[in-house]
Amino acid sequence: VKTALIVFAHQTPASFNATARDVAVQELSDQGYRVLVSDLYAMKFRAEATRDDIKGELKNPELFQYGDETMFAWMENQLSEDITAEQQKVTEAELIIFQVREDKPHLQLWLLSVSLWLFCASLWSLFAYLLNHTFAFSSFGILSVSFMRSPGWFSNSLEGVPEMLRTCWSFCLHSVVHLDWV
Repeated sequence: VKTALIVFAHQTPASFNATARDVAVQELSDQGYRVLVSDLYAMKFRAEATRDDIKGELKNPELFQYGDETMFAWMENQLSEDITAEQQKVTEAELIIFQVREDKPHLQLWLLSVSLWLFCASLWSLFAYLLNHTFAFSSFGILSVSFMRSPGWFSNSLEGVPEMLRTCWSFCLHSVVHLDWV
């Protein structure tokens, strides 16, 4: 069974984006995927890299070096539970979908930029290398989805939105997911 991970960022559970996420989950499930969802707002996800990401003592408490300390923490299974849970999801996923709010430009620009894809490819490679001691992959995909911002009353008044989204997701998934790409 293939696994898909949806990284979702929207603070309103009844939003158009939430409906799109739910339709994607259903469409992927109908296609035989096991679907994992990381709802960043519901998780109260912290985007800051801090000392709190590490359990236990630091290797060098006098001079905190985040990269070094998290590498040591990872090797000793001392990363915080929220990070290890997300790493596990990434490890299991053959497809990662980033779905973010249109009106969060700092998040959207970073998530949709070339920098992200380079970052993801190198992070994924490093993560896979550390796990398997090889840089080889069989299949991995990233799909970015962003919906326009619309007033809540507009989104809530649309009839047939789930069916429209199901058609859209079906098209996207049949066009993108079945390609092998890194």
